[in-house]
Amino acid sequence: MFMKQIVQWCLELGISCVSVYAFSIDNFRRPADEVDALMELAAAKFDELAHDEDAKRWGAELRVVGDLSRAPPAIQAAAARLMQGSKEQGPTRSVVNICFSYTSSQELQHAVQQVAAGVAQSQLLPDDVTPQLLQQVMHTRECPPCMVITLQNKSNFSVTVTPIGASIQKLLVPDCQNISRQVDVMLGYEEVAGYSLYPHPSFGATVGRVGNRISGAQFSLNGETFKLEANEGNNTLHGGAVRWSKVMWSASVSSDKLTATFMRTSNDGEAGFPGNVRVMVMYSMPEEGSHLNVTMQAMTDKATPLNIINHAYFNLKGAASDSSVLDYVVKIPSNFYTPTTPGQLLPTGQIFRVKDTPYDFTTGRKVGYKLQAADGGLQRGYDVNYVVPQSGASDQQPVWWRPGENPQVGSDAAKRPLSLAATVTEPSTGMRLKVLTNAPGLQLYTGNSLTGKPKDMALAGKGGLFYKQYGGLCLSAQAFPNAINTPTFPSIVVRPGDMYSNRVSYDFSCAA
Repeated sequence: MFMKQIVQWCLELGISCVSVYAFSIDNFRRPADEVDALMELAAAKFDELAHDEDAKRWGAELRVVGDLSRAPPAIQAAAARLMQGSKEQGPTRSVVNICFSYTSSQELQHAVQQVAAGVAQSQLLPDDVTPQLLQQVMHTRECPPCMVITLQNKSNFSVTVTPIGASIQKLLVPDCQNISRQVDVMLGYEEVAGYSLYPHPSFGATVGRVGNRISGAQFSLNGETFKLEANEGNNTLHGGAVRWSKVMWSASVSSDKLTATFMRTSNDGEAGFPGNVRVMVMYSMPEEGSHLNVTMQAMTDKATPLNIINHAYFNLKGAASDSSVLDYVVKIPSNFYTPTTPGQLLPTGQIFRVKDTPYDFTTGRKVGYKLQAADGGLQRGYDVNYVVPQSGASDQQPVWWRPGENPQVGSDAAKRPLSLAATVTEPSTGMRLKVLTNAPGLQLYTGNSLTGKPKDMALAGKGGLFYKQYGGLCLSAQAFPNAINTPTFPSIVVRPGDMYSNRVSYDFSCAA
């Protein structure tokens, strides 16, 4: 009764809802009595929730992929009860995902032990687990939602992406010293299971509905106030209660294996935000060349704020190199940034010039140039938003970033030429990265919160590393932080009929 023990264990950890994902039900490798026991246990939990005052808060669901009619009768009956219970319980919070096609009970037990150990060591508290949408996914090649998609072109350039968070798992770039070799420049996990665990710092993930920060964990729109989860002090960070970086997206891949597309619907009220939002994230590459295009698009049936970003952490020496980014030479052709209140990382609403500040990278400087002076020395690193210029360095604020107008909606946003937002060069290898975008802002983040401690990453990263501070560099194309509460900034409100667009290109080359 191994599966029953697993679910019972999870319930004892204080997780209030069990979400059973039965994949490829006609290919179950577990004995029928174990699967039936699991279903019965989850069904009993639904019955308990039906009489709980907080039932609508938790919810539950069962998803079955495959032909349910081939399953044993007892499983069919339990599944019917679960699906009916799901309809009655309100909003869904997927907490524990289990792939029944797992080939080794030892592997499955190890994955669940990661969660149990975190709670036992007070690294994860039961009260934290459920609101953070903990998803425990067991990874096998035979489990469709745990799959990865690999795109590769003729230039020995490839990317591996996963439906968990519509995330980039690997980004393999030709080595500048030997182009027949590849360097994985994307911080993250070797095993896909890591992307569903809490905590992890959104490695390579799609972040929404609103990436970055919202002050006071609330905003007003059309005369109504919407309250969100305060998950960074009094503020909301990266979407709050429902992290897009950890939910499962539907996935497809083009026949030429050069494009992967992920889609999901963020339902009205999810994490406190209004409107049903349909989102598409597309990763694509040309037949030749070393650049990855990321297209993020969305539509809504109610006015809602959107700032969908890709949260890639780059290490141009290699994700398993255990090296710092402080020697990288960064050139950001923006003369303007949005200053923050010291220690808060919330913009003041002003736009300042970078000249004579620690944020001046217009001529190209090492990341460590004035690192300790950023944010008055309170953050010990960069975490700052730049105003992306229209083309190259400009002494004027871009004309299209007007207060109160959203530059990321409409046909203009989808077709507008991309602007160069940053260039990064790793001096020892010569590898160079250019970031281009149609977004108004670029967040420079130097991995200040990476601690090198297991409790802050859930699982070890590539090469068995627990990434240390300054182990990766983020260059996130975005709207301005807290724009929904800052009338002097360009708007992030998307309305029915609008098409939201955030386009980013990661272009790699070798310095001459």
